[in-house]
Amino acid sequence: MEKIVRTTLTLPAELVEAADRAVSQGKVKSRNEFVAQALRHELAALKRVEVDAALAEMAQDPEYQTELTLPALKRRGFLKSP
Repeated sequence: MEKIVRTTLTLPAELVEAADRAVSQGKVKSRNEFVAQALRHELAALKRVEVDAALAEMAQDPEYQTELTLPALKRRGFLKSP
């Protein structure tokens, strides 16, 4: 089970009101759940940006590109020779 930490947030009133509407409409279970869900979503987006940046850097790396050649992949056992 996830460890839960109690914290206090200061948010714009319109965000709290919108979250409360989502709760009252049954779209989310609670304000806490909604905030946790939003944080997870944003943290995942940040992680995707990091991964995309790393992949873009790798795409420009000649040494990495050499390792992606068919013979190199076969040597490393990622592909079987016919």
